[in-house]
Amino acid sequence: ECYRVVTGGVPETTELLKQKFDYIFYTGSTSVGKIVREAANKYLTPVTLELGGK
Repeated sequence: ECYRVVTGGVPETTELLKQKFDYIFYTGSTSVGKIVREAANKYLTPVTLELGGK
């Protein structure tokens, strides 16, 4: 199963990041990128972060 795009607020994202993924690609703010990275560390999930900038 693959999630291409996930939209939602903090509650939805927090619940989603509790699951184990094969790979996470995140585009967004630096502050949320840190949260995504920490969640990925739990399962040693590879992650690509596209942070900040316009």
